[in-house]
Amino acid sequence: MLGTLFAWLVYAAFLKIAIGVATDVSPERNSLMRAFVTAGVLSVSSAVMSVLGPFAILAPIAWLFILKSVYDIGWWRALLVWLALVAIAVLLVVFVLVPLGLMAGVTAAVF
Repeated sequence: MLGTLFAWLVYAAFLKIAIGVATDVSPERNSLMRAFVTAGVLSVSSAVMSVLGPFAILAPIAWLFILKSVYDIGWWRALLVWLALVAIAVLLVVFVLVPLGLMAGVTAAVF
C-alpha cells in the first residue's frame, strides 16, 4: 500500500509538470493534491480497464477524458498533457534508467 502511494506521488509530480508545460491552467487548479488524486484515479482506471480485457485498448481515451474533466481543459490540451507525460517517461528512461542499468552491468562484470 505504501509503495502504491509513493508511486502515485511520483506520478503526481510528473503530472503536475506536464500540466504546467502543456496548458495554461492556473496554479490554484494545478495543485499537487489535485495531481495526486488524479494520479490515483488514472491508476485505478487503468487497473479496471486491464481487468476488462478487450476494453484495455480504451484506456488512453479514458485518460484523456479524466484529464479533460479534472482540469477543465479541452481535448487537444488533454492530448498535449498525455504527450508531455510520454516525453517525460522517455526522458526518464534514457537519462536515468539506462545509465543505472549500464552501471549495474559494469559493476557486475568487474566484481
